[in-house]
Amino acid sequence: FDIRIGHRQKNRYIYLYKKNLKKRINYAIILTNARSQEMIDVGFKNFIDPKRVKLTIPNNSSRARWLIKESIAARKLINCTNGKKTESLIILNTGHLVLSSLKKSSLEKKIAKKS
Repeated sequence: FDIRIGHRQKNRYIYLYKKNLKKRINYAIILTNARSQEMIDVGFKNFIDPKRVKLTIPNNSSRARWLIKESIAARKLINCTNGKKTESLIILNTGHLVLSSLKKSSLEKKIAKKS
Protein backbone atom coordinates (compact mmCIF):
# COMPACT_ATOMS: atom_id res chain seq x y z
CA PHE A 1 0.00 0.00 0.00
CA ASP A 2 1.13 3.53 -0.73
CA ILE A 3 1.25 5.43 2.54
CA ARG A 4 2.16 8.74 0.97
CA ILE A 5 -1.17 9.51 -0.68
CA GLY A 6 -3.90 10.67 1.64
CA HIS A 7 -4.37 7.72 3.97
CA ARG A 8 -4.92 8.12 7.67
CA GLN A 9 -1.81 6.60 9.10
CA LYS A 10 -3.12 5.99 12.61
CA ASN A 11 -6.23 4.09 11.52
CA ARG A 12 -4.24 2.08 8.96
CA TYR A 13 -1.80 1.04 11.69
CA ILE A 14 -4.60 -0.02 14.07
CA TYR A 15 -6.25 -2.07 11.29
CA LEU A 16 -2.99 -3.82 10.44
CA TYR A 17 -2.29 -4.40 14.13
CA LYS A 18 -5.62 -6.17 14.57
CA LYS A 19 -5.25 -8.11 11.34
CA ASN A 20 -1.85 -9.67 11.89
CA LEU A 21 0.32 -9.21 14.97
CA LYS A 22 3.46 -10.65 13.35
CA LYS A 23 3.45 -8.06 10.56
CA ARG A 24 2.93 -5.20 13.03
CA ILE A 25 6.65 -4.60 13.47
CA ASN A 26 7.32 -4.28 9.73
CA TYR A 27 4.40 -1.91 9.18
CA ALA A 28 5.35 0.13 12.24
CA ILE A 29 8.78 0.69 10.67
CA ILE A 30 7.18 1.77 7.38
CA LEU A 31 4.87 4.19 9.20
CA THR A 32 7.71 5.64 11.26
CA ASN A 33 9.78 6.19 8.11
CA ALA A 34 6.81 7.80 6.36
CA ARG A 35 6.30 10.23 9.22
CA SER A 36 9.99 11.12 9.36
CA GLN A 37 10.04 12.02 5.65
CA GLU A 38 9.12 15.46 4.48
CA MET A 39 5.32 15.01 4.41
CA ILE A 40 2.70 17.74 4.63
CA ASP A 41 -0.67 17.53 6.32
CA VAL A 42 -3.51 18.42 3.94
CA GLY A 43 -6.15 18.26 6.65
CA PHE A 44 -7.40 15.80 9.27
CA LYS A 45 -4.11 13.84 9.48
CA ASN A 46 -3.98 13.05 5.76
CA PHE A 47 -0.43 13.37 4.42
CA ILE A 48 1.05 13.79 0.96
CA ASP A 49 4.58 14.07 -0.36
CA PRO A 50 5.30 17.70 -1.39
CA LYS A 51 7.60 16.45 -4.17
CA ARG A 52 4.57 14.96 -5.92
CA VAL A 53 2.57 18.21 -5.93
CA LYS A 54 2.20 19.73 -9.39
CA LEU A 55 -0.35 22.46 -8.75
CA THR A 56 -2.76 23.82 -6.16
CA ILE A 57 -6.06 25.36 -7.24
CA PRO A 58 -8.76 27.18 -5.25
CA ASN A 59 -12.17 25.50 -5.36
CA ASN A 60 -14.15 28.51 -6.60
CA SER A 61 -13.25 28.19 -10.30
CA SER A 62 -15.17 26.35 -13.01
CA ARG A 63 -11.94 24.53 -13.90
CA ALA A 64 -11.92 23.04 -10.38
CA ARG A 65 -15.46 21.70 -10.78
CA TRP A 66 -14.55 20.20 -14.14
CA LEU A 67 -11.41 18.57 -12.68
CA ILE A 68 -13.42 17.02 -9.85
CA LYS A 69 -15.91 15.49 -12.29
CA GLU A 70 -13.13 14.15 -14.52
CA SER A 71 -11.17 12.63 -11.62
CA ILE A 72 -14.31 10.94 -10.26
CA ALA A 73 -14.86 9.37 -13.67
CA ALA A 74 -11.21 8.26 -13.84
CA ARG A 75 -11.32 7.01 -10.20
CA LYS A 76 -8.38 9.24 -9.24
CA LEU A 77 -10.04 11.43 -6.61
CA ILE A 78 -8.76 11.46 -3.03
CA ASN A 79 -11.08 13.26 -0.62
CA CYS A 80 -9.28 14.54 2.48
CA THR A 81 -11.99 16.91 3.70
CA ASN A 82 -13.84 14.64 6.18
CA GLY A 83 -17.15 16.23 5.27
CA LYS A 84 -15.94 19.82 5.56
CA LYS A 85 -16.09 22.37 2.75
CA THR A 86 -13.50 21.87 0.02
CA GLU A 87 -11.27 24.93 -0.09
CA SER A 88 -8.52 23.81 -2.48
CA LEU A 89 -7.50 21.10 -4.92
CA ILE A 90 -4.05 19.56 -5.18
CA ILE A 91 -2.96 17.96 -8.44
CA LEU A 92 -0.26 15.32 -8.03
CA ASN A 93 2.23 14.18 -10.65
CA THR A 94 0.65 10.71 -10.52
CA GLY A 95 -2.58 12.12 -11.97
CA HIS A 96 -4.50 12.03 -8.68
CA LEU A 97 -6.59 14.94 -7.46
CA VAL A 98 -6.64 15.60 -3.71
CA LEU A 99 -9.48 17.61 -2.16
CA SER A 100 -8.41 19.57 0.90
CA SER A 101 -10.27 21.67 3.45
CA LEU A 102 -7.25 23.96 3.88
CA LYS A 103 -6.93 27.20 1.92
CA LYS A 104 -4.60 27.40 -1.05
CA SER A 105 -2.33 29.94 0.63
CA SER A 106 -1.75 27.79 3.71
CA LEU A 107 -1.02 24.73 1.56
CA GLU A 108 1.49 26.65 -0.52
CA LYS A 109 3.23 27.86 2.66
CA LYS A 110 3.51 24.27 3.89
CA ILE A 111 4.85 23.08 0.54
CA ALA A 112 7.40 25.90 0.39
CA LYS A 113 8.54 25.18 3.95
CA LYS A 114 9.09 21.46 3.29
CA SER A 115 10.79 21.77 -0.11
